[in-house]
Amino acid sequence: TAITVTQAGLVGIGVTPSSAKLHVLTTDRTSGLKLEETDAGAASGPLLTLHRNSASPADDDTLGKISFEGENDAGAAVSYAYIETQATDVSSGSQDGDLIFGTVGGASGAERMRIDSAGKLALNENLVEKTIWCGGYGGGILMKRSDATADRYAKLGILDASGGFVS
Repeated sequence: TAITVTQAGLVGIGVTPSSAKLHVLTTDRTSGLKLEETDAGAASGPLLTLHRNSASPADDDTLGKISFEGENDAGAAVSYAYIETQATDVSSGSQDGDLIFGTVGGASGAERMRIDSAGKLALNENLVEKTIWCGGYGGGILMKRSDATADRYAKLGILDASGGFVS
């Protein structure tokens, strides 16, 4: 089957569609989905837009999600990881959004990392109340964690024979 369009408006490429609006089936990795941009401008490139068109947008709406799926050993389809965006504030002029990464562990999916609209990073928690910062510092990496009570620092690096950090 090259292209199938059902009376319900479902489209299948390489497959008869069952429930998705568009279903593309490939038999090898060389023939997936390709978006190509031919504009010679350096600032141009292919653009993929996931647009949620809601008559009543609200704070914390999920705007889009990319799910990475495969089968388990029982043949059931499983989402093993995802990337999601959330509109945390939809107020005109002060819109905010978060980028969320999730994975499956022990057959249960959960958020593992979030970058909020201020650039704060949260690992293994969905509330971004702390700031985690990493940067180069005198031959090592300095990490800073800020919360409401204090800034805390940790430095990772190479120690010299006397126990000091090598610059």
